[in-house]
Order: sequence, then structure tokens, then C-alpha cells
Amino acid sequence: MKKIVIVLSVLLILTALSANTNLNFKQNFNEFANKEWGEFAREMTSHIRDLRDEYLLEILYEDWEDEAWVNDMKYIYTYDDNGFAVEMLNLVWEEDEWQNSLNMVMTNNTEGYPIEMMYQMWEPTAQIWMDMMLVFYTYDANWNMTEMLMQMWFGTAWINAARYTMTYNADNNPTYVLEET
Repeated sequence: MKKIVIVLSVLLILTALSANTNLNFKQNFNEFANKEWGEFAREMTSHIRDLRDEYLLEILYEDWEDEAWVNDMKYIYTYDDNGFAVEMLNLVWEEDEWQNSLNMVMTNNTEGYPIEMMYQMWEPTAQIWMDMMLVFYTYDANWNMTEMLMQMWFGTAWINAARYTMTYNADNNPTYVLEET
């Protein structure tokens, strides 16, 4: 069976950005084919752009099955009033409807750099988000990431899983990464 994947970005949170009257829309379309493997893919992305930034709002994946497009999964992105990403929601297509799967909630500093990312998995029986992973980021004065601490949730407490410490030269190029697990 040929599997065709479409990536489609659709405008979902236009209302959050509608206060800006200088919005522009952009779409890209690409086709890829690997005839040897019998696989084909198309990619279409749509973005919204204001005077300063460009925002990805949604990515939709579909599979080609039995001569028809079938939903597979999608990602929905949310931004705060400063245009900083604050949430990425992953949904999967099951039983003819979108089901929650993964949620990533970001906390940013005043410059828009993430300082904390919380990953949660959907628990369909209890209908709740369950904490899974927490990542903390630290930066130097040049906004180079100097530390990334990953913690995993084990029922009642966060347990350190890995820490990465980075150093940079005078040109802000990474010179060393220490991994501690």
C-alpha cells in the first residue's frame, strides 16, 4: 500500500492575532517521490505573518489509504500576546474524531526564550493530562543555552533524568557539551 503524507498548516488561532491589521498569509507546497520505494509525499504549509514575526498555527498529517485521504494526526500551536509560543497540542485521529495525545506547555522569559517546557500525555480513561517530562533551560548574557535539565515524573515526584551543560567561545559558537545522565 502506498502511503502518502500531507503536511497541511491551517489557520486556527486567527482570532488571537486579529488585532493586528497588517497580517499576511503564506503557503508553501512541495511534492516528494521515491518511486523505488513506491512512496509519495506532499507538503503544504500555511503561516500567518505580522509586521515582526511569522507564526505556524497548525500542521495536519494525512495518509493515503484505499484511494482516499485519511486524517492521521495534527499539531496546534498557541502564542501569547507577545507572539511567543506557549503551547503545542498533538491530536491523533481515532474512531473518526480527534483525540488528545500530547501537550507541551512553554514558559518563556521576557526575550521569548523558553525557560521551562512541560510535556503531558493524555490519559483517555481518566480524561486528564498526566505529567510526563519537565525541561528547564538556562542562558548566558548572549542568550546561548548553557544548561538544559530534564526531569521525568514518577507518580509523585520529579526525578532528574539528564542534564546538558554547554560552553561557548567568544564568537558564541558551542565548544563543549557535557551530558550527565
